[in-house]
Amino acid sequence: MPPVNPSHAPEPPVWQTEPPPPSSGGKWVLYGCGGCLSLVAILAVVGWIGFSKLMSTVKASPVYKAALVEVQRSPEVVAEIGEPISEGFMSIGKTSKDLKGESGEYTFMVKGPKGEALAMVLGESADGAVTLSRLTVTVAATKKVIELVAPAGPAAAEDGKALPGETKALPGAD
Repeated sequence: MPPVNPSHAPEPPVWQTEPPPPSSGGKWVLYGCGGCLSLVAILAVVGWIGFSKLMSTVKASPVYKAALVEVQRSPEVVAEIGEPISEGFMSIGKTSKDLKGESGEYTFMVKGPKGEALAMVLGESADGAVTLSRLTVTVAATKKVIELVAPAGPAAAEDGKALPGETKALPGAD
């Protein structure tokens, strides 16, 4: 075989390849997670705003304010949880308003230096006067129930007429 002249040797074929398309490198996962996290964050903010609005509505009620004052003035409650008594973080309930006034049923936490308690109130407000028909405080540590305003009972007077229920009329709670 004759010697091959390197200058005349065929050149190896050159493959024409296109560069691969740019890959996302997993960025779609980040966008997906970021979208989910954004949605969760937005829902959490909207939920917190709604919850705060509900709490401020409850705490603005004259029935709630009057009940808190009664709890703070109660010697029995002060003996159990100490003084000063302040309102806790949680307060829930419902309010009904009509032309005569407002009625409400609320449950809220109170706290003092010696512990916490749960207060439950039922009352109404009309013409600047608040009437509590029930106010109960349950001490968290001992589960002791303190009836500050007892519910109305079916008692009868000596003349056969029904006595009014045990309600406590209070001046406006402003």
